[in-house]
Amino acid sequence: MSAIGYLLFDKPARVTSFTALKAIRKAYPDSKVGHSGTLDSFATGLLIVLVGQYSRLAPWFLGLDKVYEASFRFGTGTDTLDPVGKEDSRGPIPGEDDIRNSLARFVGTIEQIPPRYSALHVKGQRASDLALRGQDFQLKARPVTIHSLELQRYDAAEGKGEFRIHCSSGTYVRALARDIARACGTCAHVSALRRTRVGPFSIGQIDNDPGFPLHAIDPDTASALGLGILRLGKDQIPLFSNGQTALLAELGASCGMDRDLAVFGPDSRFHGIVRNSQGGLSFGPVLSPRREGE
Repeated sequence: MSAIGYLLFDKPARVTSFTALKAIRKAYPDSKVGHSGTLDSFATGLLIVLVGQYSRLAPWFLGLDKVYEASFRFGTGTDTLDPVGKEDSRGPIPGEDDIRNSLARFVGTIEQIPPRYSALHVKGQRASDLALRGQDFQLKARPVTIHSLELQRYDAAEGKGEFRIHCSSGTYVRALARDIARACGTCAHVSALRRTRVGPFSIGQIDNDPGFPLHAIDPDTASALGLGILRLGKDQIPLFSNGQTALLAELGASCGMDRDLAVFGPDSRFHGIVRNSQGGLSFGPVLSPRREGE
């Protein structure tokens, strides 16, 4: 029987997010193993790993806010905006006051142009592939939200700033470094990046058990993911598991929350998700009748 559940993983540097999960795939050879929220190869930190049927829940994890600890190196730019790329620009090293005075304009909802070296698609092709081939293209600015942006330490001799960033999903920290530097009349790149939090999950919650034990979604976790809670009676669980639309019609009359709902049985076991749009219910991912973590 394939395993099912989620776990938190601390990705090391110098490997892709996909490659970093090799040991977890080996631990669960009969189950699909994926992650939500890719980290660049040079970056470290929190990956949420989804195993088995939990891979179908990725959309509810992908939109979570992120917290990063980042090092920006001012005065030197690279084509990829990170330490992996080639140096392509030099500029003056700004003073600490100049950097601090620039930060306020980047807090809140802003328009951000993603890096040219990114996984975004342009006319069906990855932007990074086009950039590698030297092709000319433009990426459109997208709204992202920076909830907080703190300069924690700054070494003016080296032009190295240590930042803590709380931002919405879809924010490129590399682009933020580029834009802060431009606001200071210079260039910069991200020299180190560590993700310490994804939504309600933090790097401090990681279980270092080499067996990679899996966790199940419980009502508290579901609420932290922004889901409503729908509790079904014991006799209703088989109807839900078998996709009986009559059950949704019955539930719809009493369900007033305009958000997706995590479905639990009387024993608080997670069974799947019901989509809820303007009071209309429909089936989201429905898990097979087996215990999470198996």
